[in-house]
Amino acid sequence: MTSTRRPRPAFALLATFAALALPGCMQNETSTTLLADGSGTASDTVIVDIERTKQLVETLKMFGGMQGGGGAGGGIPADMDVEKLLEATYGKEALEAQLKQTPGVEVKAVTSELKDGKRIAKREFAFSGFDALGAAAFQTMTAELKKNDDGSFTLEMDALGAMRPMLAMGGDAAGGGGMGFDPQMMMGMVAEMVGDFRMKRTFTLPAAVVETNGKLAEDGKTVTWSFAIEDLKTASGDPKNAPGKMSVKFKGEGLTLKPFKHAPTLADLAKQMQPPAAKPATPTTPTTPTTPETPKAPEPAPTK
Repeated sequence: MTSTRRPRPAFALLATFAALALPGCMQNETSTTLLADGSGTASDTVIVDIERTKQLVETLKMFGGMQGGGGAGGGIPADMDVEKLLEATYGKEALEAQLKQTPGVEVKAVTSELKDGKRIAKREFAFSGFDALGAAAFQTMTAELKKNDDGSFTLEMDALGAMRPMLAMGGDAAGGGGMGFDPQMMMGMVAEMVGDFRMKRTFTLPAAVVETNGKLAEDGKTVTWSFAIEDLKTASGDPKNAPGKMSVKFKGEGLTLKPFKHAPTLADLAKQMQPPAAKPATPTTPTTPTTPETPKAPEPAPTK
């Protein structure tokens, strides 16, 4: 009798994608203004659906993607408290701390609130260069700024980051070579698990844009890319213009930008998904023992 069960390696790869998609049902919008010397300002808004994130965690448990399950998401504790994780990741104090600890970043404003079952977090900050911007904003994405032979610059970003090559290799990347693993089918499953994931990224460059696969504004310098998880189902198609890939080439006269590359590995991403360590309990000062009272001598009986 032939088994119709999906190969275990495909499940492991699916768990990887889903784990890195935590938190679930996320909407992310960013706007960055880059100056001639590589410094600039940035703002972003993240909206996370709490209930959808909980559902995604439960699904990962079924795939063995939690701690001890042997899956690719093995660093995620099986008893994860999603609301505490989101507070520790997107709470106001956590966001401010992350920005303040990033060299070259100046915090402008941070807010975080719970509304209608969603966590809504907003940040505004200035950065001294692409290294600071990458540490604060790119996170799971890959990004590279290159200077071309003609003096122009090309900025390339990929929302799928380290996961892109796994899609391109299909079943071989999952260790299931020739076992019927379909990367686009896997992305379809991830889309069902993650839900309404949408991303919008806007860059205002310091010089005129020469070429881009994004939407160019009338000013000739501002480019916007938008896509949803549904679009990523075809991410293994056109290698250059697959959804999630962002590219812009702009003139370089008078610019002093330095080449930059941000390329986290799957291991790096797994570390990012780790829940923050619990704060050690503050030891309490032992109370000073009270001195026992000296017993009083009995009063003499009254004289008759």
